[in-house]
Amino acid sequence: MSTLFVLLACLVWLGRRQQRLHIIALAACCVAGLLAKESAVALVPLLAMLAIMASPDDGPDGRRQIETLAISSVAVIAVLIARSAWTSSLAGHLATFPSDRRAVKDLVLRPFAGLVTPVSTDRGLGPIVYVIGLVAIGLLVMILVEHWRNRQTGPPGRQPRLAGTVVAIAWIAIGSLPLLGTLFVAPTLEGGRYLYLPAVGFSFFIGAAASQTGRTGAIGIAAVVALWLLYMPSMQERRHVWLEAAGMRDALLTQARALVLADRCGTLHVDDAPDSVRGAFVFRVGLTDALSDMPYTARGPDCTARWSQTRLVPRAE
Repeated sequence: MSTLFVLLACLVWLGRRQQRLHIIALAACCVAGLLAKESAVALVPLLAMLAIMASPDDGPDGRRQIETLAISSVAVIAVLIARSAWTSSLAGHLATFPSDRRAVKDLVLRPFAGLVTPVSTDRGLGPIVYVIGLVAIGLLVMILVEHWRNRQTGPPGRQPRLAGTVVAIAWIAIGSLPLLGTLFVAPTLEGGRYLYLPAVGFSFFIGAAASQTGRTGAIGIAAVVALWLLYMPSMQERRHVWLEAAGMRDALLTQARALVLADRCGTLHVDDAPDSVRGAFVFRVGLTDALSDMPYTARGPDCTARWSQTRLVPRAE
Protein backbone atom coordinates (compact mmCIF):
# COMPACT_ATOMS: atom_id res chain seq x y z
CA MET A 1 0.00 0.00 0.00
CA SER A 2 2.84 2.37 0.79
CA THR A 3 4.32 1.88 -2.69
CA LEU A 4 0.90 2.45 -4.25
CA PHE A 5 0.47 5.81 -2.54
CA VAL A 6 4.01 6.86 -3.47
CA LEU A 7 3.24 6.14 -7.12
CA LEU A 8 -0.05 8.01 -6.87
CA ALA A 9 1.79 11.01 -5.44
CA CYS A 10 4.21 10.93 -8.36
CA LEU A 11 1.27 10.83 -10.78
CA VAL A 12 -0.25 13.84 -9.03
CA TRP A 13 3.07 15.63 -9.41
CA LEU A 14 3.17 14.86 -13.14
CA GLY A 15 -0.45 15.88 -13.67
CA ARG A 16 -1.61 19.37 -14.46
CA ARG A 17 -4.57 19.96 -12.20
CA GLN A 18 -6.18 22.80 -10.31
CA GLN A 19 -4.09 24.09 -7.46
CA ARG A 20 -6.45 23.18 -4.61
CA LEU A 21 -7.08 19.67 -5.89
CA HIS A 22 -3.35 19.23 -6.42
CA ILE A 23 -2.56 20.18 -2.82
CA ILE A 24 -5.26 17.96 -1.32
CA ALA A 25 -4.40 14.92 -3.44
CA LEU A 26 -0.66 15.21 -2.88
CA ALA A 27 -0.97 15.69 0.88
CA ALA A 28 -3.42 12.79 1.11
CA CYS A 29 -1.05 10.47 -0.78
CA CYS A 30 1.87 11.46 1.45
CA VAL A 31 -0.05 10.88 4.67
CA ALA A 32 -1.63 7.63 3.48
CA GLY A 33 1.71 6.26 2.31
CA LEU A 34 3.41 7.05 5.62
CA LEU A 35 0.55 5.58 7.63
CA ALA A 36 0.90 2.37 5.61
CA LYS A 37 4.69 2.18 6.11
CA GLU A 38 7.37 4.67 7.08
CA SER A 39 9.37 3.82 3.95
CA ALA A 40 7.14 6.32 2.13
CA VAL A 41 9.40 9.00 3.60
CA ALA A 42 11.40 8.42 0.41
CA LEU A 43 8.67 10.30 -1.46
CA VAL A 44 10.26 13.70 -0.82
CA PRO A 45 13.68 12.87 -2.31
CA LEU A 46 11.96 10.94 -5.11
CA LEU A 47 9.95 14.00 -6.09
CA ALA A 48 13.07 16.15 -5.85
CA MET A 49 14.91 13.72 -8.12
CA LEU A 50 12.06 13.74 -10.64
CA ALA A 51 12.00 17.54 -10.58
CA ILE A 52 15.72 17.68 -11.34
CA MET A 53 15.71 15.06 -14.09
CA ALA A 54 12.39 15.80 -15.81
CA SER A 55 12.26 17.81 -19.00
CA PRO A 56 10.12 20.98 -19.05
CA ASP A 57 7.28 19.14 -20.79
CA ASP A 58 7.18 16.23 -18.35
CA GLY A 59 6.15 17.95 -15.16
CA PRO A 60 5.05 21.16 -13.47
CA ASP A 61 6.89 24.45 -13.73
CA GLY A 62 9.46 25.67 -11.23
CA ARG A 63 6.97 27.32 -8.90
CA ARG A 64 4.79 24.24 -8.73
CA GLN A 65 7.85 22.08 -8.14
CA ILE A 66 8.73 24.13 -5.07
CA GLU A 67 5.13 23.99 -3.86
CA THR A 68 5.03 20.24 -4.43
CA LEU A 69 8.18 19.63 -2.42
CA ALA A 70 6.97 21.94 0.34
CA ILE A 71 3.60 20.19 0.59
CA SER A 72 5.09 16.71 0.63
CA SER A 73 7.79 17.74 3.12
CA VAL A 74 5.27 19.25 5.54
CA ALA A 75 3.05 16.17 5.33
CA VAL A 76 5.97 13.79 5.83
CA ILE A 77 7.41 15.74 8.77
CA ALA A 78 4.00 16.00 10.46
CA VAL A 79 3.35 12.27 10.22
CA LEU A 80 6.88 11.39 11.36
CA ILE A 81 6.56 13.65 14.40
CA ALA A 82 3.25 12.04 15.28
CA ARG A 83 4.66 8.53 14.83
CA SER A 84 7.75 9.38 16.88
CA ALA A 85 5.57 10.62 19.72
CA TRP A 86 3.51 7.45 19.55
CA THR A 87 6.34 4.91 19.31
CA SER A 88 10.12 4.80 19.67
CA SER A 89 10.61 2.40 16.75
CA LEU A 90 11.80 5.18 14.43
CA ALA A 91 14.70 6.05 16.72
CA GLY A 92 15.52 2.38 17.09
CA HIS A 93 15.56 1.96 13.34
CA LEU A 94 18.05 4.79 12.90
CA ALA A 95 20.26 3.22 15.56
CA THR A 96 20.65 0.07 13.44
CA PHE A 97 22.45 1.93 10.67
CA PRO A 98 26.12 0.84 10.75
CA SER A 99 29.05 3.22 11.03
CA ASP A 100 31.56 0.96 9.27
CA ARG A 101 32.07 2.00 5.63
CA ARG A 102 32.31 -1.58 4.39
CA ALA A 103 29.04 -2.45 6.08
CA VAL A 104 27.42 0.61 4.51
CA LYS A 105 28.67 -0.48 1.08
CA ASP A 106 27.15 -3.92 1.58
CA LEU A 107 23.85 -2.33 2.57
CA VAL A 108 23.81 -0.15 -0.54
CA LEU A 109 24.36 -3.19 -2.76
CA ARG A 110 21.66 -5.31 -1.11
CA PRO A 111 18.61 -3.85 -2.89
CA PHE A 112 20.27 -4.13 -6.30
CA ALA A 113 21.28 -7.74 -5.64
CA GLY A 114 17.83 -8.61 -4.32
CA LEU A 115 16.12 -7.15 -7.39
CA VAL A 116 18.33 -8.79 -9.98
CA THR A 117 18.22 -12.29 -8.48
CA PRO A 118 15.02 -12.82 -6.43
CA VAL A 119 15.61 -16.57 -6.15
CA SER A 120 15.03 -18.67 -3.06
CA THR A 121 18.29 -20.25 -1.91
CA ASP A 122 17.12 -22.17 1.15
CA ARG A 123 17.26 -25.44 -0.81
CA GLY A 124 20.34 -24.60 -2.85
CA LEU A 125 20.66 -23.50 -6.46
CA GLY A 126 21.38 -25.44 -9.60
CA PRO A 127 24.13 -24.42 -12.06
CA ILE A 128 21.58 -23.12 -14.57
CA VAL A 129 20.41 -20.47 -12.09
CA TYR A 130 23.95 -19.19 -11.63
CA VAL A 131 24.49 -19.07 -15.40
CA ILE A 132 21.26 -17.21 -16.13
CA GLY A 133 21.84 -14.86 -13.20
CA LEU A 134 25.34 -13.98 -14.39
CA VAL A 135 24.05 -13.46 -17.93
CA ALA A 136 21.30 -11.14 -16.69
CA ILE A 137 23.71 -9.11 -14.57
CA GLY A 138 26.21 -8.92 -17.43
CA LEU A 139 23.54 -7.67 -19.82
CA LEU A 140 22.41 -5.00 -17.38
CA VAL A 141 26.00 -3.81 -17.02
CA MET A 142 26.30 -3.69 -20.82
CA ILE A 143 23.19 -1.51 -20.98
CA LEU A 144 24.76 0.96 -18.57
CA VAL A 145 27.98 0.99 -20.62
CA GLU A 146 26.02 1.59 -23.82
CA HIS A 147 24.16 4.47 -22.23
CA TRP A 148 27.41 6.02 -21.10
CA ARG A 149 28.97 5.64 -24.55
CA ASN A 150 25.91 7.22 -26.16
CA ARG A 151 26.23 10.13 -23.77
CA GLN A 152 29.86 10.63 -24.71
CA THR A 153 29.68 10.10 -28.48
CA GLY A 154 26.02 9.88 -29.46
CA PRO A 155 23.71 12.60 -30.77
CA PRO A 156 21.93 14.92 -28.32
CA GLY A 157 18.66 13.03 -28.84
CA ARG A 158 20.02 10.09 -26.88
CA GLN A 159 20.57 12.07 -23.68
CA PRO A 160 16.95 11.78 -22.43
CA ARG A 161 17.36 8.01 -22.54
CA LEU A 162 20.39 8.31 -20.30
CA ALA A 163 18.35 10.54 -17.99
CA GLY A 164 15.70 7.83 -17.78
CA THR A 165 18.34 5.29 -16.80
CA VAL A 166 19.70 7.62 -14.12
CA VAL A 167 16.17 8.13 -12.76
CA ALA A 168 15.63 4.36 -12.60
CA ILE A 169 18.88 3.68 -10.73
CA ALA A 170 18.35 6.66 -8.43
CA TRP A 171 14.82 5.42 -7.69
CA ILE A 172 16.22 2.07 -6.54
CA ALA A 173 18.76 3.75 -4.27
CA ILE A 174 16.34 6.32 -2.83
CA GLY A 175 13.47 3.86 -2.48
CA SER A 176 15.57 1.47 -0.42
CA LEU A 177 17.26 4.15 1.70
CA PRO A 178 14.63 4.41 4.51
CA LEU A 179 14.87 0.67 5.22
CA LEU A 180 18.54 0.24 4.41
CA GLY A 181 19.55 -0.50 7.99
CA THR A 182 17.15 -3.45 8.20
CA LEU A 183 16.91 -4.46 4.55
CA PHE A 184 17.62 -8.17 4.41
CA VAL A 185 16.05 -10.72 2.10
CA ALA A 186 16.35 -14.16 3.68
CA PRO A 187 17.21 -17.29 1.67
CA THR A 188 13.48 -18.06 1.74
CA LEU A 189 12.82 -14.59 0.21
CA GLU A 190 11.26 -13.45 3.48
CA GLY A 191 11.82 -9.72 3.61
CA GLY A 192 11.25 -9.31 -0.12
CA ARG A 193 8.56 -6.76 0.71
CA TYR A 194 11.36 -4.31 1.46
CA LEU A 195 11.99 -4.23 -2.28
CA TYR A 196 8.48 -3.21 -3.36
CA LEU A 197 9.33 0.47 -3.77
CA PRO A 198 12.83 -0.05 -5.24
CA ALA A 199 11.33 -2.55 -7.70
CA VAL A 200 9.52 0.33 -9.39
CA GLY A 201 12.86 1.82 -10.41
CA PHE A 202 14.11 -1.57 -11.55
CA SER A 203 11.01 -1.93 -13.74
CA PHE A 204 11.67 1.53 -15.19
CA PHE A 205 15.20 0.47 -16.04
CA ILE A 206 14.23 -2.78 -17.75
CA GLY A 207 11.31 -1.20 -19.61
CA ALA A 208 13.42 1.70 -20.85
CA ALA A 209 16.19 -0.63 -21.99
CA ALA A 210 13.84 -2.98 -23.85
CA SER A 211 12.00 -0.12 -25.60
CA GLN A 212 15.07 1.34 -27.26
CA THR A 213 16.32 0.65 -30.75
CA GLY A 214 19.63 -0.50 -32.09
CA ARG A 215 22.25 -2.33 -30.10
CA THR A 216 21.07 -1.09 -26.72
CA GLY A 217 17.53 -2.24 -27.46
CA ALA A 218 18.74 -5.71 -28.44
CA ILE A 219 20.73 -5.98 -25.23
CA GLY A 220 17.70 -4.80 -23.26
CA ILE A 221 15.45 -7.43 -24.80
CA ALA A 222 18.06 -10.10 -24.08
CA ALA A 223 18.20 -8.92 -20.45
CA VAL A 224 14.40 -9.13 -20.17
CA VAL A 225 14.44 -12.69 -21.53
CA ALA A 226 17.23 -13.71 -19.15
CA LEU A 227 15.42 -12.21 -16.17
CA TRP A 228 12.17 -13.88 -17.23
CA LEU A 229 13.92 -17.25 -17.34
CA LEU A 230 15.31 -16.52 -13.89
CA TYR A 231 12.09 -15.23 -12.36
CA MET A 232 9.48 -17.68 -13.64
CA PRO A 233 10.69 -20.84 -11.85
CA SER A 234 11.09 -18.85 -8.65
CA MET A 235 7.58 -17.40 -8.97
CA GLN A 236 6.09 -20.86 -9.42
CA GLU A 237 8.01 -22.14 -6.41
CA ARG A 238 6.87 -19.22 -4.26
CA ARG A 239 3.28 -19.77 -5.36
CA HIS A 240 3.39 -23.37 -4.12
CA VAL A 241 4.91 -22.22 -0.83
CA TRP A 242 2.07 -19.77 -0.25
CA LEU A 243 -0.48 -22.43 -1.16
CA GLU A 244 1.14 -24.76 1.36
CA ALA A 245 0.99 -22.03 4.01
CA ALA A 246 -2.68 -21.38 3.21
CA GLY A 247 -3.43 -25.10 3.47
CA MET A 248 -1.78 -25.28 6.89
CA ARG A 249 -3.77 -22.26 8.06
CA ASP A 250 -7.06 -23.75 6.88
CA ALA A 251 -6.23 -27.11 8.46
CA LEU A 252 -5.56 -25.53 11.85
CA LEU A 253 -8.73 -23.44 11.80
CA THR A 254 -10.87 -26.36 10.64
CA GLN A 255 -9.56 -28.61 13.38
CA ALA A 256 -9.89 -25.82 15.94
CA ARG A 257 -13.54 -25.34 15.02
CA ALA A 258 -14.18 -29.07 15.33
CA LEU A 259 -12.47 -29.13 18.74
CA VAL A 260 -14.49 -26.18 20.01
CA LEU A 261 -17.74 -27.80 18.94
CA ALA A 262 -16.84 -31.24 20.28
CA ASP A 263 -15.66 -30.05 23.71
CA ARG A 264 -18.08 -27.10 23.96
CA CYS A 265 -15.16 -24.80 24.67
CA GLY A 266 -15.66 -21.32 26.05
CA THR A 267 -12.20 -20.27 24.87
CA LEU A 268 -9.38 -21.92 22.95
CA HIS A 269 -5.65 -21.35 23.22
CA VAL A 270 -3.30 -22.90 20.66
CA ASP A 271 0.36 -23.49 21.50
CA ASP A 272 3.10 -23.92 18.90
CA ALA A 273 0.98 -22.43 16.13
CA PRO A 274 2.80 -22.48 12.78
CA ASP A 275 4.72 -19.26 12.25
CA SER A 276 5.62 -19.59 8.57
CA VAL A 277 6.36 -22.05 5.79
CA ARG A 278 9.71 -21.31 4.14
CA GLY A 279 9.16 -17.58 4.47
CA ALA A 280 5.40 -17.51 3.81
CA PHE A 281 3.61 -16.32 6.94
CA VAL A 282 0.93 -18.52 8.49
CA PHE A 283 0.16 -17.30 12.01
CA ARG A 284 3.01 -14.96 12.82
CA VAL A 285 0.20 -12.53 13.52
CA GLY A 286 -3.57 -12.85 13.50
CA LEU A 287 -4.08 -16.12 15.38
CA THR A 288 -6.01 -14.44 18.20
CA ASP A 289 -8.35 -12.76 15.72
CA ALA A 290 -8.86 -16.00 13.82
CA LEU A 291 -9.73 -17.93 16.99
CA SER A 292 -12.12 -15.21 18.16
CA ASP A 293 -14.59 -16.23 15.43
CA MET A 294 -14.96 -19.79 16.71
CA PRO A 295 -18.44 -21.03 17.78
CA TYR A 296 -17.69 -20.93 21.50
CA THR A 297 -20.15 -22.10 24.14
CA ALA A 298 -21.12 -19.56 26.75
CA ARG A 299 -19.51 -20.42 30.11
CA GLY A 300 -17.76 -23.37 28.51
CA PRO A 301 -14.38 -24.64 29.68
CA ASP A 302 -11.09 -23.06 28.68
CA CYS A 303 -9.54 -25.40 26.13
CA THR A 304 -5.90 -25.66 25.17
CA ALA A 305 -4.39 -27.45 22.20
CA ARG A 306 -1.01 -27.78 20.54
CA TRP A 307 -0.24 -27.78 16.84
CA SER A 308 1.85 -30.80 15.92
CA GLN A 309 3.07 -30.45 12.33
CA THR A 310 -0.20 -31.50 10.67
CA ARG A 311 -2.82 -31.79 13.40
CA LEU A 312 -4.19 -30.00 16.41
CA VAL A 313 -3.68 -32.04 19.56
CA PRO A 314 -5.83 -31.25 22.63
CA ARG A 315 -3.79 -30.90 25.80
CA ALA A 316 -5.90 -33.58 27.45
CA GLU A 317 -4.41 -36.22 25.13
